[in-house]
Amino acid sequence: MFVRRICRITIAGCLGLAVLVAGGGCNPLSGSLLGVGSGALLAALAAVNQTSDEGATNTTGQAALGAPGVEGPAGPEGPQGETGPQGDQGETGAQGDQGETGARGDQGATGAQGDQGATGAQGDQGPAGPQGSQGDQGPAGPEFMDVYIDRFRDIEGGAGNRVSFQGAAGWRVAIVQPYTTPDPLTMRLFMTRRLADITAPDCQVFRLAIVRRIAGAPIETVDNIYLQLPAPGENIQDGSEYLVFDVPINSAAGLDLFMDPPLYLGQLLSFGLEFFDPACPDADAYKLFGAEFFETVAGNESLSGVTILPEVPPGCNCSD
Repeated sequence: MFVRRICRITIAGCLGLAVLVAGGGCNPLSGSLLGVGSGALLAALAAVNQTSDEGATNTTGQAALGAPGVEGPAGPEGPQGETGPQGDQGETGAQGDQGETGARGDQGATGAQGDQGATGAQGDQGPAGPQGSQGDQGPAGPEFMDVYIDRFRDIEGGAGNRVSFQGAAGWRVAIVQPYTTPDPLTMRLFMTRRLADITAPDCQVFRLAIVRRIAGAPIETVDNIYLQLPAPGENIQDGSEYLVFDVPINSAAGLDLFMDPPLYLGQLLSFGLEFFDPACPDADAYKLFGAEFFETVAGNESLSGVTILPEVPPGCNCSD
């Protein structure tokens, strides 16, 4: 009876697993609990749901077994079966409410400064601005002595505003305001010459003499200063040539005279000019009609139009 009850419990627990039992997957009554071999039990379990060949239920075996006994306690849980295939994915659930905004995080550290970009192209020049207001007038510039002489004397004492050099011509000038010591004083002479009377182009030389008078002092004289004029050039009109030449008086750029004592207000300078040899026919070619004396700033004076010579050039002699 004990064995039958145990077998019933086993059958109840394994009815749904007949195939597994037949394959050896369920064998709770093996061993000492059953006196017969495990093969007999498997055969009995397999015949539980079989029908006869005639299609009628075999009740003979069932009647021989008697009424079912009391259900025994549940047996231990069998081992877990293999994982079944994954089911279809369920529908996506509704989106939940948005959560509250989190607190503001701390500001990050300032990044390193980037490299300077390339210089852009220069833009177009803007329009000219309005003209500014006129500035204040500057201080007056320095004033300079400038005297023009157009009256000359000859050796005989005659005077005129145009003299020839058949003899010598003389004139004078006073050192007057606004002359400033020791500024350079330049003599500028204005002359004409007739080209038809020029016989020796390389011998156009004049002799200059200068006298200086200072109140209370002896007369100072300088003689035999030779000025050579250039040979006839292209500045010609109606057979005559117009000549202008500058001779600084108290400057190393010119005659370098009257440096000690220097020129100052109140002095009187007298000049005499003649052709180096009055016997030369070339002397009649010249006429003097103007002499200007003007002051300049040191460094602005210059000798022009003539060359200063220590003596008459060799070969220039009309007296022989």
